[in-house]
This record gives sequence, C-alpha cells and structure tokens, in this order.
Amino acid sequence: MYFRIFLICVINLCVIFANETEYEKQKEYYMLKGQLHELENKELEHSNNREKDGVLLGVGVGNTFLNYHFGTISTLLNMRVGYQKFIKNSSAGVRAYIDVDSALYLVDTTRDLLWYVLPSANVDFLGDIMLDKNKKYGLSFFAGLGVGSFFQGIAGKNKNTQQWSMLFNIGMGVILNVKHRIDFQMKNTPSSFNLGDEVRFNSMYLLVYQYVF
Repeated sequence: MYFRIFLICVINLCVIFANETEYEKQKEYYMLKGQLHELENKELEHSNNREKDGVLLGVGVGNTFLNYHFGTISTLLNMRVGYQKFIKNSSAGVRAYIDVDSALYLVDTTRDLLWYVLPSANVDFLGDIMLDKNKKYGLSFFAGLGVGSFFQGIAGKNKNTQQWSMLFNIGMGVILNVKHRIDFQMKNTPSSFNLGDEVRFNSMYLLVYQYVF
C-alpha cells in the first residue's frame, strides 16, 4: 500500500515537472517569437525610412486672402525642391526645402492685375504614423519655420514692393507607398505682410503633392 502511494506521488511529481517544463518552453517560444517580430518591424521601418530619404520635388495649389479693396481670395501655385531625412529606426524626420508661391489675380472692382511671388527657405520636423503592416501607408504631421521675401506688384501702375518675413509652417499629410506624400499645409507670418495701403495678407493654405527620389 505504501509503495502504491509512493508510486502515485512520483508519477504526479513527474507530471507536474513535465507540465512546468512544457510551460517554460512555450513561454520561451512566445518570447522569442515576440522578439523576432519586433526585430522584423524595426528592419522594415529602417528599410522604409531609407526609401523616404532623398531629394524631394513637389507641386501644389492653394489660396490666400488679400485685403485689397474689400478683400479678395487669390489662388496660388506652389513649386518645391529640397531634401528629406529620417532617423534610423524612428518615425521622426526632417526636411529642408525651397518653396516658390506665386499668383496672378484680376480684381473685378478695379480691373487691377495683381501679381506676387514668395520664395522661401524652410525646415520642417516630421512625425509619421504608418497604418498598415508593411509600413507603406500612413499619416504625417509636421511643423517648422521658414524665411521668405514677398515680391508684389500691380501691373501697369509701377508699384512693385518687397518685404522679408519669418514663416511658421504647420500641417498634416497622407503617405502613399512610402515615396508619395500629399500635404495640407498652412503658412503663417507673425504679422501681416503690409505692402502699403493697398495689399495686406498673413496666411496661405496649400495642398502639395511631394515625391522623394
């Protein structure tokens, strides 16, 4: 009888030990699997970040509100060239670029033809949130600073003016297949461009398509 009890105890201990060993193996397996998945994600993010790095070209449209004879909304064109770089294994990056914003506008009330050009040098800090498992599509948020020189004139009136100003950039965008971006951007100045008594403005709203080579 005692031998039977002893045998049962030994068998139970073996079963418990076997179960604990199996549990430890499963725990170690899932830990290794998690570490492998994390390494794969980092490698994928690093690979995609290398694709995000490079020379950028962009083109866009936008508008600004001009305080000119009761106010007018002017449509503008944007051209962009620069360079973009992301931190290794990170969703953070920086881009430096030159923007040229320009427009012509015919004022109905006065029949004046306004023209203006705003070349500016800019630096933006980027934060990307990738939404798919392959990390190729996502959202981007950015903010930065720039400095530009606003040239403006009224055709036929020989009233050409120029003014320098700081620019604040802020916006968000959509990332498509890593290399393509569509940004909605607001450019604002600390104070209005005051070009005499006729034209004043201080904000521009842009929709820009950008590609990285």
